[in-house]
Formats: sequence, C-alpha cells, structure tokens
Amino acid sequence: MRITFIRHAETTLNDKNLFSGITEVDITSDGHKAAKELANSDYFLAGFDAYYVSPLVRTSQTLEAMYPGVSPIIDSRITEISLGDWEGLEKTSVDQGLRKDFLAGLYTPPGGESHEDVCNRLKSFTSDVFKKYPDNASVLVVTHGGVIRTLKRIWNIDTSEKTKNLGYIILNSDILETV
Repeated sequence: MRITFIRHAETTLNDKNLFSGITEVDITSDGHKAAKELANSDYFLAGFDAYYVSPLVRTSQTLEAMYPGVSPIIDSRITEISLGDWEGLEKTSVDQGLRKDFLAGLYTPPGGESHEDVCNRLKSFTSDVFKKYPDNASVLVVTHGGVIRTLKRIWNIDTSEKTKNLGYIILNSDILETV
C-alpha cells in the first residue's frame, strides 16, 4: 500500500508570496501546465487506484489537470491549515521569528488552527486510508504544503526545505520517501 501526497500546483497567491491557508484560490495557467506535464512523468503515468483531494478548489483543479475526468474523494482532513489573521498577508509582513516558529509547528497565528489539530486529523486520515485499501493499492492525495510539512514532522523527516508546488512525499508501511 502506497499513499502519494502531492502539493497542489502553483496558485495566484503563491506567485505573489502571500499566505493562502484556507482561502479559496485558483491555480495559475503555469500551474495547470506543470501539473499536466507531471502526470506524464514515469511515476505518475500509470495512475492510481484512488484519488483524494481537500475541499479547497486548488487541489481539485490540480487533479483535473493531471487526470481529466477522474472523480476524487473529497476529505476535509487533508485541507490546508487555517492561518487565521495571516490569511492573504504577504509572507514578509509578519514577524519572521513567529513565521519560523509557525513553520516549525511551535506557533499558531491568531485565529488559526493549532498544529496539534492538524496532526490529529492527518493521523486519522492516513490510518483510515491504510486500513481501507489492499496492500498492493496506490492512492494519490492532492493536498497542501502545510499538510505535507506536518506529515514530515509526524514521521521525523527534515522540514527545513519547503515542499514546492507539485512536490510530493510517498508513504507506505515500510518507508517514507520525499521527492
């Protein structure tokens, strides 16, 4: 059993260096093109047994660019972390020490979701998916950078390098790979 968590394609807020959190935002035409190209790479070419997206439109747009016509399962447990008062702000406009603490899982922006809550929902999601599918299944989860960063923390993977748009990690019962 293998679960591939991929970060959505570039959005209109990503290219402006703004926090998006749970704000609805579309992927860019460059993001659409990049997602389409990624789907034709060796790893993604064969497709998957099941597809999941968060309720935020940028994940379903990314999946549609990669695999047109696929009907995903929408699961709120894989949605991005709510950034509260930081939603829509330029990333350089907040205290950079607090931003560093946030990225390390040590700080919650005012009105935002706690890292513990995100951790709990992701543990619940991964546990359910591993139980639901047979050992030979392959599942694609289109999600968000904060989700992948949290998954890396759960499995003690270095989080110092940001997961770029369309970057992904692979979970299975034996290993965790990052790409």
